[in-house]
Parts: sequence; C-alpha cells; structure tokens
Amino acid sequence: MAKATAMSLPDEVMIEILSRVDSTNHLELRCVCKLWKLLVLDPLFMKNHLLTSITDLASICCKANEQFNALKSCIKEEEKEHNEEDLDVDINGEEDEDGDGANFDAEEEEEEDVDFDAEQEEEESKNNVLAELNKFMEKDNQLEKKVENLDNLDVQWMIINVAKFDNILTYIGYIKSFTLNFLESIKSLEDRMELKGNLESVKGSEKVCDKQQKEEAELMRKES
Repeated sequence: MAKATAMSLPDEVMIEILSRVDSTNHLELRCVCKLWKLLVLDPLFMKNHLLTSITDLASICCKANEQFNALKSCIKEEEKEHNEEDLDVDINGEEDEDGDGANFDAEEEEEEDVDFDAEQEEEESKNNVLAELNKFMEKDNQLEKKVENLDNLDVQWMIINVAKFDNILTYIGYIKSFTLNFLESIKSLEDRMELKGNLESVKGSEKVCDKQQKEEAELMRKES
C-alpha cells in the first residue's frame, strides 16, 4: 500500500495538522510534511502561526487608542465646564455692573488677572497634552502601516532560516555518515584482530596436542 503524502491529504486534514504544529520546531514540520519549505507560503500557516505577534501588537494599539479617546473626552468635558464657568462669571459681572459697579476694586482686578494667567497656563498644558497625543497617534498609524508589511518580512525571514537549517541538517548528515563509516571500519578491524587471535590460539592448541601425542608415542615405544 502506498504511503499518503502531504499533497494527497484532504484540505481539512492539512488544516487540522497545521493548526497543531509549532512553527518554531523545524524538525516537527519536517516530520509532518516533506514540502515543509512551502508551508511558509501557505496562508493558513501564516494565519495560524506567523501573524500571532501582529495580532498582539494590534490589540496593544487598540488599547492605546481607547486610552487616548478617554483622555481626549475628559479634556473636552473640562473645557466645556470651564466655558460654562466663564459664561456664569460674565453674567454675574454684568449684573454687578447694573446694580453696584462701584464695588470692584484693584484687588479684585489683580485676582482676575491671576486667574486669567492660570487659565491660560492650564489651556496651554492641555494643548501640549493633545499635541503629544496626536503625535502618538501618528506614530501608532505609522506602526500599523509597518505591521501590514510584517507578513512579507516574516516569510522572507522564515525562508532564510529554513535554508540555513537545511544546510545545517545536510552538514550533520555528512558528519553522521562519516562517523558511521568510521565506526564500521573500527569494528571490522576489531573483528579481524579477534579472528587472528583465535587462529593463533587454535594453532597453539594444535601444537600442544601434537607435542602430547609425540610424548605418548615415545612412552609407548619405551614400554614395548
């Protein structure tokens, strides 16, 4: 029975296999599919494995955008309350002028100047914060554009690493075959040495037997 190859498997089976394979384990990929170099170009593989970092980065950008919108809404509410307070002050000032305008003295004018300066400083600080947030959002948009190109960079990075890893595996295969051949030669040499030793021991035992036979023959002659 012929073995099933990766190309002969149904798409559903390949999708299930790829969803369970660790993209960083090249040996596991090699065991799953002989065409593992083409897996980096598979959109399912890219979606399940290589775009996880982009997803995490997008979630971080969304959280930053939410915080930016919340801060911006708080600043707008503070500006609205500040405008309402200014309107109340203007109305009260007009009523005082109609009723008793002579009660405004130099101290009140100085306090108004101080309050006006403080309000200007507060508005400048708010504007600076908004400017910084706008810069942050611009950088965030640029980062999102760069993230869109990360899939192509990940593909190129994976292909380069796959090629390097393939060369390493080839080199390891050469070393392994050389080592096996060396071990086989050593084993054959040991076998020859052992065989030679056995032959020498056999020859020695034969000599001893011949000597004993000769001695026995001489004894028999003397007795006869």
